[in-house]
Amino acid sequence: MVTPVPMSEVLATLEQLDASVEYDENGQVSRVVLVGQHVGDAQLKVLGSLSDSLRRLNLISTSVEGPGLAHLRGMARLERLDLGANPELTDLGLAYLKGLTKLETLRLWDTNISDKGMELISELKQLRWLYLGGTTITDAGLSFVKKLTLLRGLDLRATHISDRGLKPLNALQNLEWLDLSETPIDGSGLSYISGLPYIGRVHLRHTQLEPNALLKFKRHQPKCVLDTLEAASAQ
Repeated sequence: MVTPVPMSEVLATLEQLDASVEYDENGQVSRVVLVGQHVGDAQLKVLGSLSDSLRRLNLISTSVEGPGLAHLRGMARLERLDLGANPELTDLGLAYLKGLTKLETLRLWDTNISDKGMELISELKQLRWLYLGGTTITDAGLSFVKKLTLLRGLDLRATHISDRGLKPLNALQNLEWLDLSETPIDGSGLSYISGLPYIGRVHLRHTQLEPNALLKFKRHQPKCVLDTLEAASAQ
């Protein structure tokens, strides 16, 4: 049985880490921001003691590694988890997130998450916002995204996906925002998202877009904003 960490120790640790802390109406810790701090296993264990109240946790650029996320698996109330800019974070840690049944936002940009990790992420069916920019995701991993039917935003910036790999996105009928910047696409795959009813913005910077592909997409989605800096533009 895991021994709970006393709240006095939790608050002392957060103060030591110079954390930004917010409280809910009941005086319980609801949000913790630790950007840029070194957060090891001991600190994650302390954070795990906030499972009854914590809703948002920001661990961007904190040197977090996969095994330490085991301490977060009981956070049934967590709605947003920021893990970006942690290059040592691999697929191994994602298995511990399975119990985060209320998680709506997961930020994994610039981590070492791969296609294997995408299979684990696809079990988080309640996700609305998923950030995977700068990871090693390929078409094989992206195929699992079709299970995340509640997604409203998807960041695939600087991944290894192709136009053909965009096909599973046509299952994301709630998608509003998509970032395909810095990918090797030419735009032919935009046909897979041209029928999405709520798509309102697509980022396409630094790609090899064909003008005809953009024109075709705009005929289907005339109100969708295309961010095409340094790419062929139909706008």
